Amino acid sequence: MAQSIRVSDDLYDMAQNASQALGRSLAQQMEYWARLGAALDAAGISAPAAMTLLGNGVSADGFVAAALGRVVSGDGGLPSLKDRQRKDAEDVIAGRRSARSLWAIQKGDLDGFVFKFNRNSEFDRAAESW
Repeated sequence: MAQSIRVSDDLYDMAQNASQALGRSLAQQMEYWARLGAALDAAGISAPAAMTLLGNGVSADGFVAAALGRVVSGDGGLPSLKDRQRKDAEDVIAGRRSARSLWAIQKGDLDGFVFKFNRNSEFDRAAESW
């Protein structure tokens, strides 16, 4: 049974942006993040430790602000995702790097791997929730 909860406006905005970018519903995105957080918690990784690993010591609020493209106070702030994307696009246009260099998987990275259809894959059930 679905339940309603209250979340901060910043978290809601960030989840809405992520859900659109990743092709998920807002509820699916929030559930994904909740499950990811639960997995980190079960592994003994605290929120401050995760922020240190991901955000160069920035607080969770600072990490959310940076992801939303807002200025992060302090000397260890994160560049916003939009700024990074803009710089990458400028580098491609100027010929300083190729568009292919921005791909997560490069040519040859998967050589030697065999992929088989998995009927139990969560990705095969796009219309379903977790």
